[in-house]
Amino acid sequence: MNPQLDDLTINLASVNTDEICKYWMWLLADMKQVLLISKLGDMFVISQDGSVKWLATDRGALIKVANNFTEFDRFLKDDDNIDNWFLPSILKQLSKSGKSLAVNQVYSYKKLPVIG
Repeated sequence: MNPQLDDLTINLASVNTDEICKYWMWLLADMKQVLLISKLGDMFVISQDGSVKWLATDRGALIKVANNFTEFDRFLKDDDNIDNWFLPSILKQLSKSGKSLAVNQVYSYKKLPVIG
């Protein structure tokens, strides 16, 4: 995977993904495994059919982004996908404004963009 991802995702080793996913089970019912959690709280999961899906938490949407992990890994090498999925420019702005994350924290909206 792209080494840049370490700066854009949280380390899953010390995260209880079951606890996080239970709040999204209405969308993640066919989830097999969590692959990544972005610092903005979005998740990438492998579904039972092997496809990779993006849980866009700001929209409450589950979007298929790859047919399998190999394809997803290849897509992670594309800067446009990184920009779209992980929003590094927003993370940079948050960091410059003095907002930092503690271990196992993600940034979140005070008011979801879909609400206005």
